[in-house]
Amino acid sequence: MFDEDQIEAFNLIKDGHNLLVSGQAGAGKTFLIKKAVKYLRKHQRKADIVCSTGIAATHFSDLGAQTLHRWAGIEDGRHMNQNLLHLIETDERFISVKKNFLNVDVLFIDEISMISSKVLSQVEFLIRNVRKSNQYFGGAQIVLVGDFYQLPPVPNELLGDPGNHCFRISWFNDCFPHQIILHLIHRQSDHTLIKCINELEIGNPSDETLA
Repeated sequence: MFDEDQIEAFNLIKDGHNLLVSGQAGAGKTFLIKKAVKYLRKHQRKADIVCSTGIAATHFSDLGAQTLHRWAGIEDGRHMNQNLLHLIETDERFISVKKNFLNVDVLFIDEISMISSKVLSQVEFLIRNVRKSNQYFGGAQIVLVGDFYQLPPVPNELLGDPGNHCFRISWFNDCFPHQIILHLIHRQSDHTLIKCINELEIGNPSDETLA
């Protein structure tokens, strides 16, 4: 069963909205995504799920998850936007990537805390231009999932990526007006431990937590 926050997020997904779903470990993000993807596919919507890492993708192996870098053909980030767009449009090695962009109805991006502003901006640019649309992500519905208190993006100065969080993008709030935080921890019932983790996560432990 869903809690109130999960119900709100599920209804927004079902109704076609872009949104960010956040919340600490154990809040039911993975459970929510799996239910949502299965619901959308049952109702004939092309729902793909991608993750920042291959390890994260294994949590959704039954749903055919893969890394965002593979799904979007961005490899290690070496390509400039226009160069990569040209490859996707003309190179047969990128046929599957082009199909991904053209066919997806809803794209779930898990572990979003590790996706940098450069990477998300590039993916948005590519989908929008391949679909020849003026809408963000070419009108595809995007659901971001993760906890920004967890692992940040890995900088790659060599390829021009300083590793800024994706929420630093100027258009982020316009594209993702709905931002739901899952508050109820399902994986743990020890309220003292939950309180400690919450305080440590934001870097403000109380005397009780320190003790």
